[in-house]
Amino acid sequence: SQIVTEDHPIITTTGDILAKDLKTSHQVVSKKYNNKKIKQIDTILDVNLDFDFGYIAGMFLAEGVSNINSFCICQKKDTDSYNIIVSMLENLNIPHSIRETSPNRIFIKSSKFQKALQKICLGATCEHKQLNEDFIYYPKEFLNGVISGIFDGDGNLEGYKNRRGIIRLTSRTLLNQITTILQKENIFARSRTPYLPNSKQSFESKLTMYGIGFSIGDNENYFINELHSYKIKNDYTLRERKGNFKNKDFDDNYDEIKVIKNEVFIEDVNVVYDITTETGHFICNNIVS
Repeated sequence: SQIVTEDHPIITTTGDILAKDLKTSHQVVSKKYNNKKIKQIDTILDVNLDFDFGYIAGMFLAEGVSNINSFCICQKKDTDSYNIIVSMLENLNIPHSIRETSPNRIFIKSSKFQKALQKICLGATCEHKQLNEDFIYYPKEFLNGVISGIFDGDGNLEGYKNRRGIIRLTSRTLLNQITTILQKENIFARSRTPYLPNSKQSFESKLTMYGIGFSIGDNENYFINELHSYKIKNDYTLRERKGNFKNKDFDDNYDEIKVIKNEVFIEDVNVVYDITTETGHFICNNIVS
């Protein structure tokens, strides 16, 4: 099922209607499945879909700019992310150039790799950026690289000892795709309250920013040993694990703290609808929900 607001358009066989008007008699558009096994997509245009190339793709989705004649990633010089991108491009033998601007622009000069990235990363503007619809068939290592690149570009750590991760983007479709990738690892991301333009917050944005949050502390093996994000590596504090948890013989290290604030943060919320279909899924925001 999928939870949406009352004015969310739903594609039916007779046209688009609002979620509040959807009846059990309606037929909605869904993904057609069969018993044929889909083969994993390991290469695109003879480019191997490995972790490093996934990281480049993720960084482009977070910090990239492209047009017909150029394809670049914007990063400040001599930062961790800048050095990682340049190192990966060199390891992959991808021709590139660097324009000294603020921030610096790292241009990919190979038409082969440009075309591969253009097939993987769709959307001309930041609010429309997304992965190709076949992303669920890409190798796990490549998708790990994509998540790592996006997190290093647009992710942050928060909460107690930085044990929660958050990714903010203007593209809801891309966030939904990230959520799907994490679900394959049994990691469940929750939507955050949107950050509206000109609202009081710690950063400025001309567009509405959407966000998802997830626990790194409960999924350390994935985020530390498989994702290889420099932000997590540098700022995350590993959980202390003492004793035998199965026998309840451990030091929990709990203490009493004072509540300093408890207030309503969402007012006048529209009614939401939980839509269930026969197959358990339907097309929403260009991906299967």
